[in-house]
Amino acid sequence: MKRGRKRKPNAIRDKSGIVRGEGYHPETVARRERELEALNIPLTYLKATGARVEEKQTALTNLAGFTLGQLYLKWQSNPKDLYGVSEEEYNAGEKWAKLVRLHSRIMDYELKRNVASQQWISVGKGVSTSAEPDEEEIQRVRDKFKGCYNALVKMGWQTADLVYSVCIDNIPVSQLTERHVKILRGGLGALVEEFGCSKEKTA
Repeated sequence: MKRGRKRKPNAIRDKSGIVRGEGYHPETVARRERELEALNIPLTYLKATGARVEEKQTALTNLAGFTLGQLYLKWQSNPKDLYGVSEEEYNAGEKWAKLVRLHSRIMDYELKRNVASQQWISVGKGVSTSAEPDEEEIQRVRDKFKGCYNALVKMGWQTADLVYSVCIDNIPVSQLTERHVKILRGGLGALVEEFGCSKEKTA
């Protein structure tokens, strides 16, 4: 008799033994569910799969694993929630975070901030072993980064700092007040205009 594949010890299984959410450690899922409960985000949602509608665990979605994603889940659950960010704002925040990380790699610096002045600073990392991007790509990233940076700074340093704290530092939602989220949404709104974000499909 042929032996079946070895069961994965960290796989999450339902009562019938079917794998649900493979790849996430049970402790990670439990922590996410505690965070979601504290934020009054439903722990399950319905998803259409062909002709069937299945109940899924919110904690197993990518959005549940980081601050901006959780704020977007708040909005999905209730668009009037003062702690929520809209789809356009979420997309803009994600684009900006990717741009900042890309800019840091191209310009070869670590992402750090001067806490005393709340301004971003660049710290050299030394010799990079990454392939050199072409000049056109470098200029495109630099121009877009400068445009976004200026758009945020025009909103004020508190706004720029909050957008950075949420999108890059990933500070817990529990550290944000309604006023913070309002300021954050103002900054994300400026990025929506800078990127021209439309309603793109999110994870």
